[in-house]
Amino acid sequence: MKKSYYLSVNNENLYSEFLRFDNEFIKRSELNQLSSDEIREVIMVTIDTPNVKDLFLPFKKKILYLLEYKEAKSKKQIFYSYLYSLFFDLIFEWDANLFKNSKSFLPFFPTRVGLIHEKYKVKELKGINFFLENNFHKNKNLLISSVVSNKSVLDWHKLRLKMIFEIKSSIPELDIFGRGFNTIPEKSDALIKYKYHIASENCDSGPSEKLWDPLLCQCVVFYSGNLDLVHPQLRSAIIQINIYDITASYEIITSELETFSVLNSLSSDDWANIKKTIIDYYSFEKIFKKQIQSYL
Repeated sequence: MKKSYYLSVNNENLYSEFLRFDNEFIKRSELNQLSSDEIREVIMVTIDTPNVKDLFLPFKKKILYLLEYKEAKSKKQIFYSYLYSLFFDLIFEWDANLFKNSKSFLPFFPTRVGLIHEKYKVKELKGINFFLENNFHKNKNLLISSVVSNKSVLDWHKLRLKMIFEIKSSIPELDIFGRGFNTIPEKSDALIKYKYHIASENCDSGPSEKLWDPLLCQCVVFYSGNLDLVHPQLRSAIIQINIYDITASYEIITSELETFSVLNSLSSDDWANIKKTIIDYYSFEKIFKKQIQSYL
């Protein structure tokens, strides 16, 4: 199969995170072997920040996806977005409108399950198909988990930590994992064994891997985030909670934990369809291929 695309990144780990089942993308080592004429047959794609050297190569097209939340962008990042835009033929945005002629896309924050970090390098321990092909129902002998970090830069970071620890004080079965707390080598270790998961986005723009990861591991998700861009297929396994109202969120959570109503309503086929929907609608590879056909 001819490789027609190249992902230009300033961090090599992004290859492992975004390209988990697609072999049509050229790696940098392969790009270095191509002649100028061959590069002219390749479409360059960038997610937020390119490798600057790539901007001056004669690619067939250059496409920029602005994925970072607008709330998380610094003034410096916004400045560079404008600067980089001068080099691109097509720009996609999902929660911002920095550019007049940009196109929209569904956010494709990469799933973290199956990946491990070893000395600043991301490696795939379990392929994405492991989560698509396995039914984890028999593994779920624990009640509820949450994966958070001790980061407290944005308002929702602080609100998330406050909510999680207040709920933990009333629900001792809640196991908390993440940087600064109980670190785990691979995220699915905190998901596959659990029936439920509490997830909160970094802002009210969601969704992201904070939602995809527990769903891929068949956890019913108590979710604090915006559902506007969440596919209806996924909502059957999501129970929305309000990060600004911890008391109400606690009551919603305890009601489900007492009845298992949503959990028991989901069949193996439902979970298979949920996982397929995540990959089809919210993975970089799938979104990019569909949009290439529409816009180029």
